[in-house]
Amino acid sequence: MAKLQSVINEVLYEASEKNLKIFYKTDVFIQDFEEPEGKEEPEEPVEEPVVAEPEAPIVQQPVPAQATVGSQVVAQEETKEKEKPLTEDIFKSKTEGTITVELEKAKTILTLDDLLEYLENQKSEEGNQILDELTVEIIKSLADATTEKVVSDILHKGDKCNVTLDYGFDEQDSIGFQISKNAGVDLATMIMRKDGNPMTGAFNLAVFNQTITGVFLKEVQ
Repeated sequence: MAKLQSVINEVLYEASEKNLKIFYKTDVFIQDFEEPEGKEEPEEPVEEPVVAEPEAPIVQQPVPAQATVGSQVVAQEETKEKEKPLTEDIFKSKTEGTITVELEKAKTILTLDDLLEYLENQKSEEGNQILDELTVEIIKSLADATTEKVVSDILHKGDKCNVTLDYGFDEQDSIGFQISKNAGVDLATMIMRKDGNPMTGAFNLAVFNQTITGVFLKEVQ
Protein backbone atom coordinates (compact mmCIF):
# COMPACT_ATOMS: atom_id res chain seq x y z
CA MET A 1 0.00 0.00 0.00
CA ALA A 2 2.87 2.33 0.86
CA LYS A 3 4.48 1.64 -2.52
CA LEU A 4 1.23 2.40 -4.35
CA GLN A 5 0.86 5.69 -2.47
CA SER A 6 4.42 6.64 -3.40
CA VAL A 7 3.67 6.06 -7.10
CA ILE A 8 0.47 8.11 -6.84
CA ASN A 9 2.30 10.99 -5.18
CA GLU A 10 5.02 10.94 -7.86
CA VAL A 11 2.47 10.99 -10.67
CA LEU A 12 0.52 13.83 -9.05
CA TYR A 13 3.72 15.83 -8.52
CA GLU A 14 4.77 15.46 -12.17
CA ALA A 15 1.28 16.40 -13.31
CA SER A 16 1.24 19.54 -11.17
CA GLU A 17 4.77 20.67 -12.10
CA LYS A 18 4.87 23.16 -14.96
CA ASN A 19 8.07 23.63 -16.93
CA LEU A 20 8.70 26.35 -19.46
CA LYS A 21 9.99 25.10 -22.79
CA ILE A 22 11.52 26.48 -25.98
CA PHE A 23 10.17 25.06 -29.24
CA TYR A 24 12.53 25.92 -32.09
CA LYS A 25 13.04 25.33 -35.78
CA THR A 26 15.93 26.86 -37.74
CA ASP A 27 17.11 26.81 -41.34
CA VAL A 28 20.04 29.21 -41.61
CA PHE A 29 22.83 29.79 -44.14
CA ILE A 30 24.74 33.04 -43.59
CA GLN A 31 28.01 34.14 -45.17
CA ASP A 32 29.89 36.77 -43.20
CA PHE A 33 32.21 38.54 -45.65
CA GLU A 34 35.24 40.56 -44.56
CA GLU A 35 37.69 42.61 -46.58
CA PRO A 36 41.28 41.29 -46.35
CA GLU A 37 43.55 43.40 -44.17
CA GLY A 38 46.53 45.32 -45.50
CA LYS A 39 44.95 46.16 -48.83
CA GLU A 40 47.21 48.60 -50.69
CA GLU A 41 45.77 51.45 -52.67
CA PRO A 42 46.95 51.62 -56.32
CA GLU A 43 49.60 54.21 -56.96
CA GLU A 44 48.75 57.29 -58.97
CA PRO A 45 50.05 57.13 -62.57
CA VAL A 46 53.31 59.01 -63.06
CA GLU A 47 53.46 61.24 -66.10
CA GLU A 48 56.42 60.51 -68.32
CA PRO A 49 58.73 63.47 -69.06
CA VAL A 50 58.51 64.90 -72.55
CA VAL A 51 61.83 64.49 -74.36
CA ALA A 52 62.71 66.70 -77.31
CA GLU A 53 63.20 64.84 -80.57
CA PRO A 54 66.83 64.64 -81.74
CA GLU A 55 67.90 66.30 -85.00
CA ALA A 56 68.90 63.06 -86.63
CA PRO A 57 66.44 60.15 -86.70
CA ILE A 58 67.34 57.36 -84.31
CA VAL A 59 66.18 53.82 -84.77
CA GLN A 60 64.52 52.75 -81.53
CA GLN A 61 64.50 49.19 -80.27
CA PRO A 62 61.01 47.68 -79.66
CA VAL A 63 60.08 47.62 -75.98
CA PRO A 64 57.29 45.71 -74.17
CA ALA A 65 53.89 47.40 -74.37
CA GLN A 66 53.60 47.42 -70.56
CA ALA A 67 56.64 49.69 -70.24
CA THR A 68 55.52 52.19 -72.87
CA VAL A 69 52.23 53.26 -71.34
CA GLY A 70 52.14 54.01 -67.61
CA SER A 71 48.33 54.05 -67.46
CA GLN A 72 48.18 50.45 -68.69
CA VAL A 73 50.42 49.29 -65.84
CA VAL A 74 48.26 51.04 -63.27
CA ALA A 75 45.10 49.54 -64.77
CA GLN A 76 46.59 46.04 -64.46
CA GLU A 77 47.49 46.70 -60.81
CA GLU A 78 43.93 47.89 -60.07
CA THR A 79 42.52 44.74 -61.68
CA LYS A 80 44.73 42.55 -59.50
CA GLU A 81 43.55 44.40 -56.40
CA LYS A 82 39.91 43.84 -57.33
CA GLU A 83 40.55 40.15 -57.90
CA LYS A 84 41.72 39.64 -54.29
CA PRO A 85 39.31 37.16 -52.68
CA LEU A 86 37.19 38.18 -49.68
CA THR A 87 37.53 36.16 -46.51
CA GLU A 88 34.24 34.72 -45.26
CA ASP A 89 32.81 32.83 -42.32
CA ILE A 90 29.83 30.59 -43.04
CA PHE A 91 27.24 29.54 -40.46
CA LYS A 92 24.89 26.79 -41.52
CA SER A 93 22.25 25.28 -39.27
CA LYS A 94 19.11 23.24 -39.77
CA THR A 95 17.64 22.10 -36.47
CA GLU A 96 14.29 21.37 -34.87
CA GLY A 97 13.42 20.37 -31.34
CA THR A 98 12.37 21.29 -27.81
CA ILE A 99 14.39 22.43 -24.80
CA THR A 100 13.03 22.25 -21.27
CA VAL A 101 14.23 25.24 -19.24
CA GLU A 102 15.26 24.54 -15.65
CA LEU A 103 13.00 26.21 -13.11
CA GLU A 104 15.71 28.40 -11.56
CA LYS A 105 16.92 29.47 -15.00
CA ALA A 106 13.36 30.20 -16.18
CA LYS A 107 13.03 32.70 -13.32
CA THR A 108 15.88 34.75 -14.81
CA ILE A 109 14.43 34.93 -18.34
CA LEU A 110 12.52 38.21 -18.40
CA THR A 111 13.02 39.49 -21.96
CA LEU A 112 13.71 38.38 -25.52
CA ASP A 113 17.40 39.17 -24.99
CA ASP A 114 17.51 36.84 -21.98
CA LEU A 115 15.81 34.10 -23.97
CA LEU A 116 18.24 34.44 -26.89
CA GLU A 117 21.25 34.49 -24.57
CA TYR A 118 20.05 31.25 -22.99
CA LEU A 119 19.35 29.57 -26.34
CA GLU A 120 22.69 30.68 -27.82
CA ASN A 121 24.48 28.44 -25.31
CA GLN A 122 22.26 25.43 -26.06
CA LYS A 123 22.77 22.66 -28.61
CA SER A 124 20.36 20.36 -30.38
CA GLU A 125 20.06 16.66 -29.60
CA GLU A 126 22.49 16.02 -32.45
CA GLY A 127 25.04 18.32 -30.79
CA ASN A 128 24.67 21.17 -33.29
CA GLN A 129 24.64 24.81 -32.25
CA ILE A 130 21.08 26.13 -32.51
CA LEU A 131 21.81 29.85 -32.81
CA ASP A 132 25.15 31.53 -33.40
CA GLU A 133 26.15 35.07 -32.43
CA LEU A 134 25.41 36.47 -35.90
CA THR A 135 21.89 35.00 -36.03
CA VAL A 136 21.15 36.36 -32.55
CA GLU A 137 22.26 39.81 -33.72
CA ILE A 138 19.88 39.56 -36.69
CA ILE A 139 16.95 38.57 -34.45
CA LYS A 140 17.61 41.45 -32.06
CA SER A 141 17.88 43.94 -34.93
CA LEU A 142 14.62 42.79 -36.52
CA ALA A 143 12.85 42.86 -33.14
CA ASP A 144 13.80 46.52 -32.65
CA ALA A 145 12.22 48.69 -35.36
CA THR A 146 14.84 51.41 -34.80
CA THR A 147 17.68 49.11 -35.82
CA GLU A 148 15.98 47.16 -38.60
CA LYS A 149 18.19 48.82 -41.22
CA VAL A 150 21.21 47.16 -39.65
CA VAL A 151 20.02 43.79 -40.96
CA SER A 152 20.74 44.83 -44.55
CA ASP A 153 24.40 45.19 -43.57
CA ILE A 154 24.47 41.63 -42.18
CA LEU A 155 22.24 39.60 -44.49
CA HIS A 156 23.07 39.38 -48.17
CA LYS A 157 20.76 38.45 -51.02
CA GLY A 158 22.14 34.91 -51.18
CA ASP A 159 21.72 34.28 -47.44
CA LYS A 160 18.90 32.33 -45.82
CA CYS A 161 17.60 32.89 -42.29
CA ASN A 162 14.36 31.13 -41.35
CA VAL A 163 13.80 30.86 -37.60
CA THR A 164 10.65 29.86 -35.68
CA LEU A 165 10.65 30.01 -31.89
CA ASP A 166 7.89 29.54 -29.31
CA TYR A 167 8.34 29.94 -25.55
CA GLY A 168 5.82 28.70 -23.01
CA PHE A 169 4.47 25.73 -21.10
CA ASP A 170 3.19 24.16 -24.31
CA GLU A 171 3.09 25.12 -27.99
CA GLN A 172 -0.61 25.90 -27.52
CA ASP A 173 0.26 28.09 -24.54
CA SER A 174 3.23 30.12 -25.78
CA ILE A 175 4.53 33.39 -27.20
CA GLY A 176 7.04 33.48 -30.02
CA PHE A 177 8.30 34.89 -33.29
CA GLN A 178 8.94 33.80 -36.86
CA ILE A 179 11.65 35.17 -39.17
CA SER A 180 11.54 34.59 -42.91
CA LYS A 181 14.45 35.34 -45.27
CA ASN A 182 15.07 33.05 -48.25
CA ALA A 183 18.01 33.08 -50.64
CA GLY A 184 17.43 35.43 -53.57
CA VAL A 185 15.22 37.77 -51.52
CA ASP A 186 16.47 41.12 -50.25
CA LEU A 187 14.14 41.63 -47.28
CA ALA A 188 13.79 39.78 -43.99
CA THR A 189 10.47 39.80 -42.12
CA MET A 190 9.66 39.07 -38.48
CA ILE A 191 6.16 38.44 -37.14
CA MET A 192 4.69 37.52 -33.76
CA ARG A 193 3.48 34.04 -32.88
CA LYS A 194 0.96 33.14 -30.18
CA ASP A 195 -0.06 29.67 -29.03
CA GLY A 196 1.93 28.09 -31.85
CA ASN A 197 0.31 30.10 -34.65
CA PRO A 198 1.59 33.10 -36.64
CA MET A 199 -0.16 36.44 -36.12
CA THR A 200 -0.76 39.22 -38.61
CA GLY A 201 1.21 42.42 -38.25
CA ALA A 202 4.75 43.26 -37.23
CA PHE A 203 6.55 41.81 -34.23
CA ASN A 204 5.87 43.70 -30.99
CA LEU A 205 8.79 43.49 -28.57
CA ALA A 206 6.89 45.13 -25.69
CA VAL A 207 4.04 42.59 -25.90
CA PHE A 208 6.52 39.72 -26.13
CA ASN A 209 8.40 40.78 -23.00
CA GLN A 210 5.19 41.55 -21.12
CA THR A 211 3.85 38.06 -21.81
CA ILE A 212 7.00 36.50 -20.36
CA THR A 213 6.98 38.56 -17.15
CA GLY A 214 3.25 39.08 -16.69
CA VAL A 215 2.05 35.56 -17.54
CA PHE A 216 4.70 32.83 -17.62
CA LEU A 217 7.00 34.14 -14.89
CA LYS A 218 4.11 34.37 -12.42
CA GLU A 219 3.34 30.70 -12.99
CA VAL A 220 6.83 29.56 -11.97
CA GLN A 221 7.33 31.82 -8.94
